[in-house]
Amino acid sequence: MPENAELALIFLLVGLGLVLVVLVTVGILLYSWQRQRKRVHINKTSIPEKFDIESVFHKEKNPSYYLPSPIPLSPKEALRSPESPHAPKTESDGALCSIVVVQEVSEHSPTSPSPPQRPQSPAETLSIQVEEKPKPPRPHLKNLNMNRSSDRMEKVQENENERLYDEYEKVARNNTTFSMEVSQLHKNMRKNRFYDVLPYDYNRVILKGPEDYINASYIKDNKGRLRFIACQGPIGENETIGGRRDATIYDFWKLIWEQKVDCIVCLTQCVENLRPKCGMYWPEYAGEDIQIDDQMSMNLYCYTEDEISFQREIWLEKKGQGTRKVIQWQFKEWRDATVPAEAENLLAFLEAVRASNRKFPVLVHCSAGVGRTGVYIGLEFLLDCLAEETVIDVAKTVVELRNQRGNMVQNGEQYIAMYEVIALAIRKKSRAIG
Repeated sequence: MPENAELALIFLLVGLGLVLVVLVTVGILLYSWQRQRKRVHINKTSIPEKFDIESVFHKEKNPSYYLPSPIPLSPKEALRSPESPHAPKTESDGALCSIVVVQEVSEHSPTSPSPPQRPQSPAETLSIQVEEKPKPPRPHLKNLNMNRSSDRMEKVQENENERLYDEYEKVARNNTTFSMEVSQLHKNMRKNRFYDVLPYDYNRVILKGPEDYINASYIKDNKGRLRFIACQGPIGENETIGGRRDATIYDFWKLIWEQKVDCIVCLTQCVENLRPKCGMYWPEYAGEDIQIDDQMSMNLYCYTEDEISFQREIWLEKKGQGTRKVIQWQFKEWRDATVPAEAENLLAFLEAVRASNRKFPVLVHCSAGVGRTGVYIGLEFLLDCLAEETVIDVAKTVVELRNQRGNMVQNGEQYIAMYEVIALAIRKKSRAIG
């Protein structure tokens, strides 16, 4: 009997050892798979090494264009430690290169802050001489300038994108000096989800009435046209316990009504990693009514769902002022301070929203209203440039966003994601034309 017991113990220990080996192996495989997913998928997004303009545009004659020298970038410097999860970060891994669609280009990246006035258009600011040629009968996609390598995008591999992280850090170091006094008043501080993510005074959205504050900013494009409102995620009643915050869902819907917003882009989940990110400001079930206050109510008329998003049709009603339809687009797969798992899905989401019957301004929010919100609005502007065949400049776009709301595009990974998505869009357009 003792021998049998000893033999059984040996078999048990051997079995446990085998289980441990299997678990360790699975863990290593999962870890490797996760690291692989973090790589930028260049095989899906890259531009051909030599972009053949003639073949793309039905072999029409291609005039001479000049490609600028690479943007001079200073050596990588460490950023200051962020005060919140929504301040710029410095960690880097992977690689990518700048993409610019050019007609006329300058040899430097315009990364210094500009005052709160209408930005100049590319035609007003760029001065490189281009050889005069007869204008083609229709606009064409011009040469692709890769700032890291003048005429191609190099293969992206992990730990090879230091240059692009340097570019982001150079953008992030351009601190603005616009005042934020109203957002820091004692009566308003509890209406901020984060105490260091605040709107500038000069372009904050002002509500009607004595309580006029909401953490939201007007965002204009490079032609001075109001296109978006960047807003923090509304604070729900369940987040006010302890008195640290005040609920802002009523203020949110007041903004929607007063600014005549008919399209909301939501880039967050209400709860992520067991932490509240946004109050649930919409009805949960189709047909459900919610009374916002004694004057305004809403009804979730219907909603649809696909693999990447929800689309909700909400009807607002205000006593004596009629009803309005508001469409909310909620992207599913984007967690705070990260990038979407698939750039293709974000591009598909952007294209769906842009194709909808929306009016401006469009309200965009995540949790703080700067990271994911900045990426989305920046990509909207870059896609406008692609559609109009004008300069595509990611660095300039982010600088202009940050001059309207601080910390827009909050880390290097999100900055690189903008390049990845716009590369996908360029390749898709070139294939459609070809």
